[in-house]
Amino acid sequence: MATTQSRPRIGTPGPHVRLVDRLRPESSRLGGLIWLVFMIGMWIAFFAALFADQLDAVRDWVRDLPLIAELGLWLATFPWLLGTAVWESSWAPVLRTLLVAAFAIGWTLISIPRSPRDTGSRVER
Repeated sequence: MATTQSRPRIGTPGPHVRLVDRLRPESSRLGGLIWLVFMIGMWIAFFAALFADQLDAVRDWVRDLPLIAELGLWLATFPWLLGTAVWESSWAPVLRTLLVAAFAIGWTLISIPRSPRDTGSRVER
């Protein structure tokens, strides 16, 4: 029967956490900012194409690609192609607007770089 002292307590990091911390490099704040600028720029380009009534041309161009290229493009640009697919669907305009806005806001918010103190474990206090 194991004693209570042999089990790690909640909130105290075990030796494996320290090893991971040593092996994993600290996130680059500059890389996060570059990603955020890219994300915002792509959404600006998306809405520019939307207001210029060019999203149907983008959708047709993507559909005309070979299957492997189309899948690769979907993987690389998923949020924007998803927004294009929703916008070009036959759904109600209000639903399309809400979904595309939710995609743009959601993906942009999760792209905001966090400071190192915000990325710590929530168990430790």
